[in-house]
Amino acid sequence: MQLSSMCLLARHLCNTMLNSPTLRPFLLAAPFAALSLFLALQSADRVESDAETQASASPPRITGVPALGAAVKLDTHDIAARVNGRLIPLASVDAILAQVADDADKPDAETIINDIIDLEILAQAAEAEGIHQTPSVAAELMLQYTQTLANAWIAHESEQIANDAEGLRDLYAQEIEKLPDNEYRARHILVETEQEAIDVLAALDAGEDFNELARTHSIDASANLGWVTTRTAQSEIVQALAALDADSVATTPVKTDFGFHVVRLDETRKSPRPDFDTIKPGLVSTVVQKTIDSRLEELRAAAIIERY
Repeated sequence: MQLSSMCLLARHLCNTMLNSPTLRPFLLAAPFAALSLFLALQSADRVESDAETQASASPPRITGVPALGAAVKLDTHDIAARVNGRLIPLASVDAILAQVADDADKPDAETIINDIIDLEILAQAAEAEGIHQTPSVAAELMLQYTQTLANAWIAHESEQIANDAEGLRDLYAQEIEKLPDNEYRARHILVETEQEAIDVLAALDAGEDFNELARTHSIDASANLGWVTTRTAQSEIVQALAALDADSVATTPVKTDFGFHVVRLDETRKSPRPDFDTIKPGLVSTVVQKTIDSRLEELRAAAIIERY
């Protein structure tokens, strides 16, 4: 069979299986997992031979998925089936069950095992035809392996960080220290010029109502600022509010990029402090991102990278 015909057949079979609600998640999330296991069980001589061949070849070529050493550690109770001597681990079945857990028409384990057996038969047929050695397929195998292992490393780092209670508690304390001490419930009248703001202050001194003056003079549709802090409002406004007593108006206009504000403080309260468990997921996410960025930078600096 010509190579082009084999590729067309493989593509047709893949498209057919993608229409199956059982096979689709497996094909998308863990393609050629059984082939990876098969490669892991090859002899050391075969692996060394391939490595030597790759090292001597020019230009470099993709040889397939690296061996997965854990495959040789499977016990009988960890295996769902064998196809021509090749293992289908229960972990593959469990992975698919987890992916389809929320589906209304999710298949049972027996259906999934039979579907994976079909995949394994097709994969072995592809190997018999040498399809797994074509550059495009080998490149896809390598990419899938790389993505899976990189994601596993990130998951491993995330788990370690999530279990580092002391480190997360220290970060929690640091983040709490950054929170503002007070919150201010305030109103304002925003005008374009300082003189307009001075005129509004004079009207307030004369006993006119703050909300009515805001309705007739403010270029902001709402006089109510709500509860504000240094994180949610301009620092100039918060500084002015911090110097006021409740139910009082700042005696001078406050200038910001929006214009001139006449500000009134209605009430002050202590800023609430979220408890550790509430913000722990965010702390973990922050540390994970920083850790991965840092480790990736270190690993990349130490890596021997050859660009072609």
